[in-house]
Amino acid sequence: ELRAGRLEFLEEQYAGAGLTGASRVRLRLLDRDGMELMAKWKAMPPGLDGINNSPRKELAAYEAQKLFLDPENFVVPTSVARCVPVEQFPKPSAHQAGPLKGLTCELGVLSVWLDNVKVPDELFNPDRFVEDPNYARHLANLNLLTYVILHQDGRKGNFLVSENEADRRVFAVDNGVAFSGRFYNWFVRNWKSIHVPALPQDSLERLSRVTGSEVESLMAVLEMRTTPEGGMISQPPGPVRNRDEGVRVQDEILQMGLDEEEIEDLLARLEELRDEVESGNVGILNSP
Repeated sequence: ELRAGRLEFLEEQYAGAGLTGASRVRLRLLDRDGMELMAKWKAMPPGLDGINNSPRKELAAYEAQKLFLDPENFVVPTSVARCVPVEQFPKPSAHQAGPLKGLTCELGVLSVWLDNVKVPDELFNPDRFVEDPNYARHLANLNLLTYVILHQDGRKGNFLVSENEADRRVFAVDNGVAFSGRFYNWFVRNWKSIHVPALPQDSLERLSRVTGSEVESLMAVLEMRTTPEGGMISQPPGPVRNRDEGVRVQDEILQMGLDEEEIEDLLARLEELRDEVESGNVGILNSP
């Protein structure tokens, strides 16, 4: 429903300095009997890709977790691209059509807003990791995902944890600085490396079976087609139009995903992880 269903925007407010350019919106899902939910809306930048606002990487991070996690264990909230007519926002003056020429809607990324979560004072507690298997599993899966995607912006606000200390889920809610080593946040501890002492056995086994074609599917995580009225609709991704670029605009089609270099780097990290596991340099958490 988030990607293509009928939505009604009920409320909107600026999401705060930690989410530059984003707003928090309350939605009604008209195809789900009026169910309401909170979401984050972030417009795509003028060039459709930016240093700290990269929609293609946000969408690729959401898809990458599917390589080894089931939905109930996802660490990246559901994220989809939409083009929303400006007049549908509660505050139309805060939005503008684009950034592609001829659009009458604002193109952006809509992500589910998490409730009952907080910014942790301490993301990783080594003692609790040893003593609490549930805590260890959640954090280890997060670290496995941040390793796979080369997450390079470890600011506190980019990670959230459940307020339920008995089941301390962990989430990566900002993944725009990932999949590339050209730019990253130098001033904080980043999670592009494995920091936890052990990783879940079942997650590692699933990653060990991932094929090159599954990884290459991340080259096209979004495909949208413009309509004669200036809107955009999502459609199943077709063949990759340019392997050297992450953003591809051709005729009436917009396609986004990882580029060839980023895919090769991801495959190399997976191979390195397999070697570390086989050599015994990575601890193993038994499956529940």
